[in-house]
Amino acid sequence: FKLFNHHYPESTELISTDEMRGQITAILKSQFKQFNQDENPIRIWVKLASLVPSILLAEKAGNIDELTNQVQKTAKKATNYVLPWEL
Repeated sequence: FKLFNHHYPESTELISTDEMRGQITAILKSQFKQFNQDENPIRIWVKLASLVPSILLAEKAGNIDELTNQVQKTAKKATNYVLPWEL
């Protein structure tokens, strides 16, 4: 995320500080730890990490809270850790 921010600073202001990047990585780390690696291949997590820059470049998050909410919701869906009524 830091390198992506370095190359695209105008589009990635929401991940411009260590604290902001830490919030995003903490969400991904938390979701990843809840499952056995055999159950969730690493490719899912690579896709989720690439989701963050995609959201930012598409301008789909106006602030860090919107970004973290989108990442958390998507991570839960990707790992099937959500019940339909929790969406």
